[in-house]
Amino acid sequence: MIKTFYNQEKFSFKAFKNSLWTSLREEALSYVFWTHALIGLCFIFWIDDKVTLLTRYIFFLIDASILIIPIFLLWHLYFYLSTSRDYKFVSFKESQLLFHPYRFTFRKALNIDYKSIQYIQYFPNSQYTYVIFEQPKGEKDETATQLIPIQFWREFAKSQSLLLVIYPEAGKGFWLGIEKGFESEATKITQSEFDFFVIQHPELELMGKTTFENYSKKVIALEDYPTHIQYKFELNDNSYGYLSFIDGKINIQVPHKKYLHLVEGFAQELNAEYSFLGKL
Repeated sequence: MIKTFYNQEKFSFKAFKNSLWTSLREEALSYVFWTHALIGLCFIFWIDDKVTLLTRYIFFLIDASILIIPIFLLWHLYFYLSTSRDYKFVSFKESQLLFHPYRFTFRKALNIDYKSIQYIQYFPNSQYTYVIFEQPKGEKDETATQLIPIQFWREFAKSQSLLLVIYPEAGKGFWLGIEKGFESEATKITQSEFDFFVIQHPELELMGKTTFENYSKKVIALEDYPTHIQYKFELNDNSYGYLSFIDGKINIQVPHKKYLHLVEGFAQELNAEYSFLGKL
């Protein structure tokens, strides 16, 4: 099986501008920004007192802007291109899978021997496919791409006798997590606790579970692989929220931040905490 999938996505200045603005807002609201600002103000009072405070302040802002703004723009451009454009191309060779990054990311091409691939998992919501493989030293590793359609991955799994794990589809919007402990396994939400939680919320509609397409000749122990149980619940504006349970944690997607109070209520019922995981 020899085939190459190229990244056809073009650079979008509008998307970059929106990403830059979001990043600026996050930085301006972060404690790191204000810590640096406080350090800068202290530095102003420390430097030579022959110059007036206002003059020192103006020169400091000018010097800081000349130095920091170009660095920030270049850093964000690198971050935006390296995280939003996937790989440059993904190539299926006779015995290896090649993930080729863009040159400016300073990363080497990732070569994965077919024999080292353990299984493949696909998330239809983001259309990301993760390849789980074993490093030469025995460490477990993974990489992900959106360039390849699921139909081709299915054919690849058949030809290489691999397990294909497909997770149920979820919604887009704000992605939040609910869990009792972020480090200790002893405080994870148990299956019985989650089952009781579902009973208390009849509005939760079961959508599906993780499906396993086993094309290997081995008997697969399904408990060794993470399994999603996916539910949906109707919101006030005829939209839906999505809730899944996996490995002692609950993941929730809601379309707007105005529904965060629902997530907070779910967490309180479970005597747990919720956290913002990202935006899908």
